[in-house]
Amino acid sequence: MFRKKIIFLTLICFTFSCTEKIEKKTKPLNPNGDSELALIMRELQVNTSIIKDEIEKEYFDPNAKINNDYFKQLVKERFKLNTAQPSDENLKSTNTYSNFAATYNYSVSNFLNNKITTKNYNNMINNCISCHQQFCLGTIATINKLKIK
Repeated sequence: MFRKKIIFLTLICFTFSCTEKIEKKTKPLNPNGDSELALIMRELQVNTSIIKDEIEKEYFDPNAKINNDYFKQLVKERFKLNTAQPSDENLKSTNTYSNFAATYNYSVSNFLNNKITTKNYNNMINNCISCHQQFCLGTIATINKLKIK
């Protein structure tokens, strides 16, 4: 009996001594670091993707009153685009970025305050692409996936 306990304890000690702690290292999504603006845009992308899925459902009623947390989050986060700190400080050195942000905010208002249609939704996505063609080309492929065909 004593011998079995020693063998059992030895096996347990051996098992714990041989296990290595494996750390998962993840690459940052943004090679320039995760700026406040990048994080907000990622949040907008996630919410917009969920909204796209909702619109594509067969039973979606565009005339229904919007009572969806993802729509509400889109409204809340879009205004932060004007004040969020970008990765590149030169981004806001001209009015170009602020004009794109204003156009995007207008398209979000049009999408949310009028009949929610595929056309209004895709217009909002196209405004994202227009801005990214000027400032951040790397994300255009991801944004294009948000379009409804």
